[in-house]
Amino acid sequence: MLIIHNALKLLQRIGYKGIPNHSCCKLKHSTDLFTKETFLPLNYLNQFCKISTTSSSEATMAECALPKTDISPAEVEVDETKMNITDNLDASKPLSKNAMKKMARAQKHSELKKQRREEMRLNQKDDAGYSPEDLKDSSYYFENGLRKVYPYTYIFATHAKGRWVGRTLLEVLEKEFGYDQPGDLEKAFESGMIHVNNNRVPSDYRLKDCDFISHKTHRHENPVTAAPIEIIENSEDLLVVNKPSSIPCHPCGRYRFNSLVFILGKEMGLVNLRNIYRLDRLTSGILILGKSIEKTRVLMNQIAKRQVQKEYVCRVVGKFPEGTVTVDQPLMPLSNKLRLQVVSPKGKSSQTTFTRLSYNNKTSVVRCVPHTGRTHQIRVHLQYLGHPIINDMFYNSEAWGPNKGKGGVYELNFDEVCQRILSEHHVTLWDGGENPLYEEKLKEMQSLAAVDDLTNTKCIEQIQQVPREQISESPVCVESHTDGQKNSDNFLCHEPPIKRLKTETVQSDPGGETADGATSPPEATQPGFDMARWSVDPACDLCKKKPVDPGEKNLVIFLHALRYKGPGWEYETSLPEWAKEDWNREDDYIIDTCPKL
Repeated sequence: MLIIHNALKLLQRIGYKGIPNHSCCKLKHSTDLFTKETFLPLNYLNQFCKISTTSSSEATMAECALPKTDISPAEVEVDETKMNITDNLDASKPLSKNAMKKMARAQKHSELKKQRREEMRLNQKDDAGYSPEDLKDSSYYFENGLRKVYPYTYIFATHAKGRWVGRTLLEVLEKEFGYDQPGDLEKAFESGMIHVNNNRVPSDYRLKDCDFISHKTHRHENPVTAAPIEIIENSEDLLVVNKPSSIPCHPCGRYRFNSLVFILGKEMGLVNLRNIYRLDRLTSGILILGKSIEKTRVLMNQIAKRQVQKEYVCRVVGKFPEGTVTVDQPLMPLSNKLRLQVVSPKGKSSQTTFTRLSYNNKTSVVRCVPHTGRTHQIRVHLQYLGHPIINDMFYNSEAWGPNKGKGGVYELNFDEVCQRILSEHHVTLWDGGENPLYEEKLKEMQSLAAVDDLTNTKCIEQIQQVPREQISESPVCVESHTDGQKNSDNFLCHEPPIKRLKTETVQSDPGGETADGATSPPEATQPGFDMARWSVDPACDLCKKKPVDPGEKNLVIFLHALRYKGPGWEYETSLPEWAKEDWNREDDYIIDTCPKL
């Protein structure tokens, strides 16, 4: 329909008026993009469209006051093989050379736009990833087998999207972004932490096109496993790793420094990495990251054309059937916020092949080969078979009803399902009561601030005593000599920091290696908590709460990307411990689900 509309606009632009009433058909658009009735000459339409018949064709022609024919102009299907409407046009009035040139230019422009869209999809910028400067905002410490991040100040920033225009800022922030506590947004507006175009605005401000939204916050990240990251290959063009469970591939939600790309950058000096595909946060296994644009494009093309064979392994409930089991049920998104999927005839085609590898009289280890790449495809197809992954909080849950969605039968309405799963998923890690270190750290920071104020006052007095002719016109740093040491933090003028180019490798923290098979960091070099590096913000409620560490069962799902194979390449990891035939610790990983609402 869009092609017909564009063709009509093109004919109008070149001034073609030879459209007799008897050779026109009336098209009523089914989309809300167009509100006007469009008239198009049939002798032009037939050059690049094929028109299908419908049962209502005679009625449609009667409305158009045309002779009865078996052609229904209400149903038009574009034939892409006849897109070039400049070829062999049988019009009552021939087009001039000028008009033909205009049409050729328009077609060439359309082809170029399509080519550019494809290149934008495949290409990434030369400075993709995160620079060394981004890695300096915070650092890691390790406790109880967990990798943790010191809290730090961060500014979330974005431009208003088209769908946000005209909506209130409060509504957009509530529905598009997640907030841990109900009053977080109100406090942020009251304290002036949320700005639009660098100006403080009320919560009922209505967004305009291209508005720049920023939110300054004291960021606390969720802990992840302290398990090392195994490097499978580190070449000039590629980095292949065995991703541990609980670590997201890239920054998202309450994970930034505790994302894979930040850990690789900070501890192994690897930056500018390009995600070719992603694994879910709780899924472990093979992850391939591109270092160069060319290699990234090649691998993305191979995946898009389904030339890459993927093999996963999982542990499921019960005795899985012997032999090969294929599921080809289509999948449809149920909740974008939770990324939930359901089996539905309205969904996208999906196919997965399963083979049982072992059974320990309680659970089965299953080999999974997805032939398509839908979100949560393996997990939903296993739920459909009645053999969900044993510790899958989403799809092995009675939130779907007593049968847990087996056979695609959902016994509860989807709104209730989403509400129940959200209540299971939204478990805060900051409910351990008051943090006893908060008051101690706050007093320490206040005393340091008082000392800094006194030092700055003395620096100003020193400057006032310097004769005017001795003061340089260039920015200067005033040093305090009260303790015999230079204090480089006392500046009267601050020059903006020098921006450095992003490089492929940077100096890593001690203990990080980048050779094949290396892991980082070694356990001996994992630093513990340092009170001096911990910062608190009096306006931050999370600083006042004592965090509760997640248990091992909350950090893993028994789904592992075992092998990826493409044209001329193949990468594989060893089996995880839970996939071994004699493993029998199921009870340690069962998660209680479906709280009563």
